[in-house]
Amino acid sequence: MHKVLFREIYDWAGEYRTVFLTKDNERGRSRFCDPQRIETEGEKALQGLKSALRRIDQAPFEKVVEAFADAYIDLNYVHPFREGNGRSQKVFFSLIERSHGIQLNWAALSADEHNKAAIDGSVGEPDLMRRHFQMIMERRATEPVTLSYPSRQDQN
Repeated sequence: MHKVLFREIYDWAGEYRTVFLTKDNERGRSRFCDPQRIETEGEKALQGLKSALRRIDQAPFEKVVEAFADAYIDLNYVHPFREGNGRSQKVFFSLIERSHGIQLNWAALSADEHNKAAIDGSVGEPDLMRRHFQMIMERRATEPVTLSYPSRQDQN
């Protein structure tokens, strides 16, 4: 997803970062996953998302919402790229959930509130992110989702 969104901007689009990332915030400084743990922690985060998807039709919708919010927090911690993680993650979650009959309305959240929810989640406080997902998740009729893009060579 990152490569699709940023291939025209960054030569390294879609490649995992090799540097440590931190972000200053009102709680101090958030430190994201160590670069050498990106694949391992990313796989754990994706397992949470896969688990939520498996339960999507059996579990009460409130539990599904919580599971997606928790998976979102876990993937946000991984922060695999030097730039563009949040935008990539929102598109990724939107496409995955849409293919399972759920629409995400990110416009319902302010950037500041969403960042606060991510910060809270990073310190083990998922409640605000869960409330955000309750606000933005809506069941819809399932529509096919396809994603394709030309390679740089095709464009030359």
